[in-house]
Amino acid sequence: MKVRDMMQQNLVTVTPTMSLAQVQRFMHDKRIRHLPVVRGHHLVGIVTDRDIRDASPSPATTLSKGEIQYQMDTTPVRSCMSRNVVTVHPDDDMVHAARILLDQKYGCVPVLEEKRLVGIITETDCLQAMLVATNG
Repeated sequence: MKVRDMMQQNLVTVTPTMSLAQVQRFMHDKRIRHLPVVRGHHLVGIVTDRDIRDASPSPATTLSKGEIQYQMDTTPVRSCMSRNVVTVHPDDDMVHAARILLDQKYGCVPVLEEKRLVGIITETDCLQAMLVATNG
């Protein structure tokens, strides 16, 4: 089974200049944990819900709620995104994608074709591929 058979193609993406608050809302509203960061159709990074939490002010901060909100509204996602992103190709085998997820402890792997973002593979997609493979 190939990556193209299981990848998610209806992608939600963000740009490097979007604020942490905007990205956090996207993740909450869409109920997703990973977002590719793009310029046009070109992948420039990836941001996770953990990246956003780590970049957010500590709950033990002395900042006021307004100051925290200001910081979240004015800090661009490029400040906390991962830039060196491991990717796969649509024609790669799903076993290869699953191995990357497992070995690197990633939650997702973006799918690039000719340097263009065309999809994403998640842990759930790998589990679904396994079910498809075992149930015919």
